[in-house]
Amino acid sequence: TAWFLDADCDPLEAADLFQDRLYGVHLKDFVFDSQGGHRDVIIGTGGLDLPGLMRRLRDVGFGGYLSIEYEGDPDNPLPQVIECVQAIRSVIASL
Repeated sequence: TAWFLDADCDPLEAADLFQDRLYGVHLKDFVFDSQGGHRDVIIGTGGLDLPGLMRRLRDVGFGGYLSIEYEGDPDNPLPQVIECVQAIRSVIASL
């Protein structure tokens, strides 16, 4: 999802476009600086509309897997990965 954002593509539109071939979604989120550089953040706190994406996946009948990638703290990623999981669970529970 972050690489769609990096390419100025909307991950929600991608879910529509690829819905018949969507078997898994790789969740990653970025914030961008003024030069277009990116930095990993907790999923849903950057450019990714996490609630919108989860609704869209539900609406297109997505039944595949979700994977998380977080590289913001390579020496100790577990606390942030746990926050990513909590964010995803919270959004899914609210649908």
